[in-house]
Amino acid sequence: MKNRGFTLVELLIVIAIIGILAAIAIPSYIGAQTRTRREAAVTDMQNLASAMELYYQEHNRYAPADGTTSDLNTIKTRYRAFRPGTNKFTYKVTVSNSGQDYLIEVSGDFGSYSKVTIDQNGTVHWEE
Repeated sequence: MKNRGFTLVELLIVIAIIGILAAIAIPSYIGAQTRTRREAAVTDMQNLASAMELYYQEHNRYAPADGTTSDLNTIKTRYRAFRPGTNKFTYKVTVSNSGQDYLIEVSGDFGSYSKVTIDQNGTVHWEE
């Protein structure tokens, strides 16, 4: 009667192949998650910038936000353009120059970056 089953060598080869595939796939997956978070942050910032521009059109100055949650909630309620996703970002809006300039800052886990900003000119800057 012939024994059925796998030999130790066959099992080791299968485990080695699975290990190689995991070594390739896991970093790729983590990179995709980081790129997705970065894209979501930029999209949220651009939507908030659109809301700020709408406010400017109505009041000839940018929203009187000092970065507090209540200011951002007011902007979200009044301007439907700003609908942040479920990502866990921290938003800060700074208005300066008598309401003529603003800087939106989003902090979070973006891989090698920790913060991204956008100003009233639409300039996006990533910071480590």
